[in-house]
Amino acid sequence: MSWIGRVRTPLLWTIGAILALAMGLAGVVVANAKADRVLQDTYFVAAHTHFALMLAAWFAGFAGWYYVFPKITGYAYSGLLGKVHLWLWFIGSIWVNANVTLAMRSALGGAEEPEAFPILNLWVGALLFWAGMLIFLANMVLALVRRWAAG
Repeated sequence: MSWIGRVRTPLLWTIGAILALAMGLAGVVVANAKADRVLQDTYFVAAHTHFALMLAAWFAGFAGWYYVFPKITGYAYSGLLGKVHLWLWFIGSIWVNANVTLAMRSALGGAEEPEAFPILNLWVGALLFWAGMLIFLANMVLALVRRWAAG
């Protein structure tokens, strides 16, 4: 049997944090003064800041939580629900970044367009994030109610 079937939820969240950080680090181009002048207050800066700082921190936090929850409580959570939570968050973040930030920048030409205008595509990503949070909370409540011993 391959090792892929044995990958547990905390490791997947850790990989997600590393990928989110790697995707966000493409914003290093803003270190160039000329690029910074053109890209200031645009979706490019907002997207890469959120990917590098916010999403990677959330993924790392969930990796830690899924790792220590059985150690703190002594109860096991559902690995399947943890993985569904991961994929909803990962797809939601890709949806928001691709459809809201990158597509909009391409459509607008990418030059000095302010980031303050309404975008309906953001709601799809937000719904995926909230669905993931509801699954996370349900998973933790079920773990406390079922009281399966952590192995």
